Amino acid sequence: MIVLVGWRIYQNLQRASVRVSPSLAKVLGRWSFEAESSHGTRRSGECTISSDQGVLKVVGTFDEDGKRVGGWSSLMAHLDDERLWVVYELDETRDQEPELSRAFCEVDFDPTKVSPMRGRWTVIGRSDAWGTITYTKL
Repeated sequence: MIVLVGWRIYQNLQRASVRVSPSLAKVLGRWSFEAESSHGTRRSGECTISSDQGVLKVVGTFDEDGKRVGGWSSLMAHLDDERLWVVYELDETRDQEPELSRAFCEVDFDPTKVSPMRGRWTVIGRSDAWGTITYTKL
């Protein structure tokens, strides 16, 4: 409960005091991505980056071997002039069982064109679940 109250306070402060990055307009919209895990698993998908009253949101789905295996939605996101950080909830099918996790992604980009964005991701609490990711604007 305390975490929820803290998050609501954080969101309200963000709306009131957010410094709008010049990159914001460039990152909004649809993106495709390619991710590779540390053990060689490749996944691809699409996501949408949007802003609702100053709160950045990232929502997407991903496929493995041409089959939809999950989706994700940001819990927190922060953008500066050349970097995007996202903490997100990950809903995926692993070994034919649904699994819900939290993860973190950090990507860097050239602020003059933003695409592609390249970086790293990790699933929180799973030491073997990390890798690289590249986003391309659609």
